[in-house]
Amino acid sequence: SARVSSGPWLSLSCKYVFNAETTFASYGVRHGDRQGLLDAMPEKHKAFLRDLPWVVEHPNYIFIHSGLSSNPEKFQIELSEMKRKSVEKGWNEPLSSREYHVPIPVEVCAKTVVSGHVHQEEVVFGERHIFVDTTGGWQGELSAVLLPCNQVITSSVASSGTSSE
Repeated sequence: SARVSSGPWLSLSCKYVFNAETTFASYGVRHGDRQGLLDAMPEKHKAFLRDLPWVVEHPNYIFIHSGLSSNPEKFQIELSEMKRKSVEKGWNEPLSSREYHVPIPVEVCAKTVVSGHVHQEEVVFGERHIFVDTTGGWQGELSAVLLPCNQVITSSVASSGTSSE
């Protein structure tokens, strides 16, 4: 079968494979066997992952994995790189850095930045930021936020799946 051998997500080296046992198992591959996973994945699944955006902009929000720099020049460069899915530098701080888990000054960006990547005990609502990672990639309840009403939805059975903030 044909294999996808290009695209940013395939060209990055994976140093860690966090909490992905079920993903590998669903393709019948030993956990951590990246090449085995790529070989086992149907083309349609690879295309889906390859075509996912790295950042989503809405008139009121920016959705990104880890966050963006609060430095005005870096903010615009990083936002542009994420839109282009640039891997030229090999390491993308907006996808990986824990340093970017900070509020963005209004003079840098008037939109609310919604990000995860850094574990929080509960969803954090700031002036122009929302931090939603309540598992840290390890354990805990998954959380999502219905916008613009800021209603938190969790995977918790005890909370019946929803809680209001």
